[in-house]
Amino acid sequence: MNVLLTALSSVQTLIPNQEVELLKEENFKNESGFAIRNIVRLKLVAQIQPAKEQELKELAEGVLGVDSTYKFYLLGDLVEVLNFISNEQCFISWKNNIYKVYQKMDYSGNGWIKILAVLYCTYNDFEKGLNDV
Repeated sequence: MNVLLTALSSVQTLIPNQEVELLKEENFKNESGFAIRNIVRLKLVAQIQPAKEQELKELAEGVLGVDSTYKFYLLGDLVEVLNFISNEQCFISWKNNIYKVYQKMDYSGNGWIKILAVLYCTYNDFEKGLNDV
């Protein structure tokens, strides 16, 4: 019965079938030596769930806030997703906010990848190129 109650509480907080965009930041210099910031994008569908306080305590004592941390279960072309999230500067765009990827768990053998991401900034601030919001 306890297992069933735990499972039900997890399912009730699930936000299903959300369109998200993975963003990979690439910085390089052009022929003139000027720094260029390029954002590569990958659109996919995710199942999203707010992170629980206990999960965050296990990860980083006092660093992450429950209200701004989500678990993203990514489906789709997982080879391409794994390529994106191998980059240190990986973000997720969802509902006009940008979430920085904090933790990645590869369940691609089962058809999905789980990402824990923390609110980083608004989409507009990210587009302006603000790196330290």
